Amino acid sequence: MIIEPFTGTNLIRFGASESDATKHLGVPDKVYLNDKNACRLQYNELMMELGFDASNESLLSKITIYNPEAELFGRRLIGRKQKEVLQFIGKHFDVDPQLSDYGPSFSLCFKQDCTLELEFRFGILDSIRIVKTQSEDNELALANS
Repeated sequence: MIIEPFTGTNLIRFGASESDATKHLGVPDKVYLNDKNACRLQYNELMMELGFDASNESLLSKITIYNPEAELFGRRLIGRKQKEVLQFIGKHFDVDPQLSDYGPSFSLCFKQDCTLELEFRFGILDSIRIVKTQSEDNELALANS
């Protein structure tokens, strides 16, 4: 799997519907609904979760990847030590990544509408989350593919 922060992954793109996801990825292993009717699909074999934005026609807006085979900018980072990951991100984006005060995670906004979140557990990268947010006109900001 290739993580493409501005568009999704090579398997599924931001802006896809739940039915698009099921058509392309198959039936999810688990389906979760929150109190706002936002849907989250979990794919065990892919080690990936998809989050759909209930406030915007239930389109795909969040992808969380736990799969150690997934590549971000040509490198497998999940399962790597925190220092190594932060150095790679820092060099790739010319930033000095700092962990947040609220927990072992790091967020980087690529643009106004796209965020990369790295979640560490016990000093090891556990997951990569990419999020596409709504634009000011309340439409999901879709990347041009």
